[in-house]
Amino acid sequence: NSYAYDATVAGMGYVVMTTSSGFLISMTGFESQVPTLLRTIVTRMQTVIEQIETGEGGGLLEQRFEQQRELLQQAMRNTEKDAPYKQASYWLNQVMEDKVWHVDEYSKVLDDDSVCNLRAVAAAAKRMMSDTTLEVLLTGGGAAMEGEAGPAKAAAIGNELRELLPNSSEGPSTTTTGKSGTIKLPTEPESNGLLLRRIVRDPTNENSAVQMHFQTSVEVGDGTSDDEQAGFTGENQRMSVTEHAALDVIARLAYPSIFKTLRTQQQLGYLVSGYAGRFDGIAGLTLVCQSSNTPPPEIQRRMDEWMVTFGDEIGAMSEEDISTNAKALAASIIQKSDSMLDQHQIYAGEIQQMRYDFNRRERRAPEVANVTKADVVAAWNKWYAPGVTTRKPLMLHFYSTKDAEAEGLMSTDTCADDADADGSTDGTTVLTDLASLRNFKEGRPKYPSVSLKWWS
Repeated sequence: NSYAYDATVAGMGYVVMTTSSGFLISMTGFESQVPTLLRTIVTRMQTVIEQIETGEGGGLLEQRFEQQRELLQQAMRNTEKDAPYKQASYWLNQVMEDKVWHVDEYSKVLDDDSVCNLRAVAAAAKRMMSDTTLEVLLTGGGAAMEGEAGPAKAAAIGNELRELLPNSSEGPSTTTTGKSGTIKLPTEPESNGLLLRRIVRDPTNENSAVQMHFQTSVEVGDGTSDDEQAGFTGENQRMSVTEHAALDVIARLAYPSIFKTLRTQQQLGYLVSGYAGRFDGIAGLTLVCQSSNTPPPEIQRRMDEWMVTFGDEIGAMSEEDISTNAKALAASIIQKSDSMLDQHQIYAGEIQQMRYDFNRRERRAPEVANVTKADVVAAWNKWYAPGVTTRKPLMLHFYSTKDAEAEGLMSTDTCADDADADGSTDGTTVLTDLASLRNFKEGRPKYPSVSLKWWS
């Protein structure tokens, strides 16, 4: 805290956090002071590790560790109280990502003193810091960042970090930093519909939610990667530029339509949305509805009906209407960021997602602007139209206790985790818990991950 206060007084700010592939140090403030602050942060991190190893920290470090562990445990327990649509989104990620831990598994580790203690954390941090591949993003303005000045400054910061960190690695460890890929959802004829059904653990919650995700295929890349080497061939081949752009236009058209139908006209719930859902470069369409007055099966039925009418809406739209929406979406893609920090976050996102396509927005805007009605209709009929054999839907139903009891999914004296939420009679593939989900994923093919390009 003392370092944070000193940095604030000097007009600086910083955050240290872990990511799925390592750790992130983010700083804001005067460019000339960034190296000094970075040096201070990394040195302090190493000092804390050494104090833990030697026992010099005494009871103070142990006390702080327990405080932080309790805060993290509480945060994980609180996920049970998240809104049903948020829980559905979380489980959607659990389905789509090939190898991912669940929050309950993290909680078990946190609760186990034999594996989660101060020395174990120090050992993990030391191992992480000594096996690193550095990536430096420096965002700024003015003459100090023009030409070769910006890259030179970033390189200087990287070189200093190399000297500070005990780097024993010649490159990234693919077992710890590589992405694992995205699960291929079954087509509708293959699964007769894939449903994940859960009962919200919080008995005071009165809302239920339905989330639908329609998976398509691999998005267009930046043209610099070797698609054959990366595995994007055959069934995993990237979609065309036009098809990719048309799918984004469909997502833009979907939101006002589904909101008007389910929220305004049918009054199903206050939260209704539709948007482009992406998982590690695999495009799709995601629909959401949360309701306190309608159970998931009925919400699902209304969503299915909307899919039919929305297809008709697209067919009835004029070429001019499609073009207007496409150009508006293109303009929003390249809209100037409100601040330098916002711009920095866009570039940082490319790094954290290991995509490194920094000109993606500028490249894709004209592609989206040129989308025609024929492009939209073709993409809709290929991936989303009810009845097409290539459609790959995933349905997630999250029940309030009230709706679960009304549907006969649990008795009043049964906790949500023990409830018999299975029982499909229509042949639908039903997943109800982490075990059944893992069993389903184990036998599924997956898309290859987006190619990793590591800067040296």
